[in-house]
Amino acid sequence: MGMKCNAIKTAEAKPPLSPEKISAIKECLSQRLKERGHTSEEINKRLLSVRKYLAEKISDINRTKTISGKYLNTHFLSKG
Repeated sequence: MGMKCNAIKTAEAKPPLSPEKISAIKECLSQRLKERGHTSEEINKRLLSVRKYLAEKISDINRTKTISGKYLNTHFLSKG
């Protein structure tokens, strides 16, 4: 089972990504870094942090949705 949300204590934990999905993401990242001229050592170091990168990206997306939702609600209420 994945980790629970720290901000919403009653939220259910979401299932973790499958090993196949993590592997595919790592392969894409590795290929992109090779194309950009990174060394094998740099690539391996970054591949170890893939789960952290994914968590940060998901957090950024959720934060944007929340901010957008608050903006829209405030915007519509002020016109109402």
